[in-house]
Amino acid sequence: DTTPGTKWRYCNTGYILAQMIVDKASSSKDYKTYLNGIINAEGLTDTFYQPYFYPSSVTRRLVSGYFVNTDDAGLSKLLGQDISGFSLGWTQAAGGMVATPEDFTKWTRALFEGNVLPQKQLQELESLVAIPSGQPISKTSSSQPQAFGLGIFQFTDPTFGTIWGYEGSTIGYRATYLYFPKSGMIICAFTNSQTSAANNMFIKQLFPTL
Repeated sequence: DTTPGTKWRYCNTGYILAQMIVDKASSSKDYKTYLNGIINAEGLTDTFYQPYFYPSSVTRRLVSGYFVNTDDAGLSKLLGQDISGFSLGWTQAAGGMVATPEDFTKWTRALFEGNVLPQKQLQELESLVAIPSGQPISKTSSSQPQAFGLGIFQFTDPTFGTIWGYEGSTIGYRATYLYFPKSGMIICAFTNSQTSAANNMFIKQLFPTL
């Protein structure tokens, strides 16, 4: 949509492209095999990835998720419905994983403090472009308080300092976390509804209160 380095805009397509690269670069393993290998290595016993359709052993454990988002008029027929029967696997690398908040917290700590990524790849993950300009920056500040890395964001707040985090949603669910590098504290929250952007109180109200 824009010339690189002139504007930032979020797009899920990047995750699908990353999945395609993994599939293409390997002659013996696909994205599912690699991802489940990482899940198992990190001891995430309540985290699952299955493309397309999840087995009943996973789906029967899902909490109900309700679609209450009015941002997209094309999805209005889903309003108020429990969509837990709609398998998330179709989104694949762009949100097809299922997990508990406890496992998500374990993963966040492993990502930032463990050995999930070699140092070079961790530095790439944390390389930032400012929001909304898209200009590369080394870290956020009071003058440039928000930035995005490779699937993670960083912001600097006058009260709480510099924080890493991410917020993602699918139809009927939302998950988000904050990681405070100075103290090592992690706040993770899941909801079983995905509201409109205007009514999203995670960043504006819930996390500051916590």
